[in-house]
Amino acid sequence: LCIENGRVDEAIRHGKALLARRPRSRAALDLLCSAYQRRGDLARARWFVDALIAVDPLEPEHHFRRALLLEEGGDLGGAARSLH
Repeated sequence: LCIENGRVDEAIRHGKALLARRPRSRAALDLLCSAYQRRGDLARARWFVDALIAVDPLEPEHHFRRALLLEEGGDLGGAARSLH
């Protein structure tokens, strides 16, 4: 909700606090990925989506999201690989 209202920094603080309490929290990793993507920090957004994949490697949505981030960053080859 914070991200949708443009409060990206607040979302990042909340995500980090949640992650400190629950290091494998999919909700926190998802929030941080979205917040950094919204901020335009694609490298950090990719780091958090990679962490999501590490926590839940069989979830296709995470791989698709990684592909979208790679495509947004201009890495079309990496995006294609992420979808396989």
